[in-house]
Amino acid sequence: MAGNKLPEAAEKHLPKKPSESEKTVGQLTAMIGRAQEERFRLLREIRNLQNGSQDDSPGDTEALDEIANASDRMRTLDGWVARRLDDFRRADEVIENRLHQMKRSEESFNRLTSILQTQLEAAKPTGHHLADLKRRVQAELD
Repeated sequence: MAGNKLPEAAEKHLPKKPSESEKTVGQLTAMIGRAQEERFRLLREIRNLQNGSQDDSPGDTEALDEIANASDRMRTLDGWVARRLDDFRRADEVIENRLHQMKRSEESFNRLTSILQTQLEAAKPTGHHLADLKRRVQAELD
């Protein structure tokens, strides 16, 4: 064990640390929730103004227009946040796929390294074989 690193078996039992993309997805989800709450509040205000403004005074019309514009902006913001959230999800999937592919490649590399090491050990000449090879080479040279 080097430094503060935990044994691999202990690391498996620790809760997984959220990735940066997961943190961002959480923040965007909270932002969408707040935007939806604001949109519902604005819609309630619009209904209240529509129900309460039978005299159609100019001040009420301006307030109603302002609330309608705010509601439109909120829908636009909701759409943008939803698209960004989808972008992050897709990017996270790509990253997870690449990490999985890298892990498989590393496992394959380790397996092939082990096989090569075994083959090299098997092909390594022993002292008796080496002496025999030296005699053959010397005999051919003479």
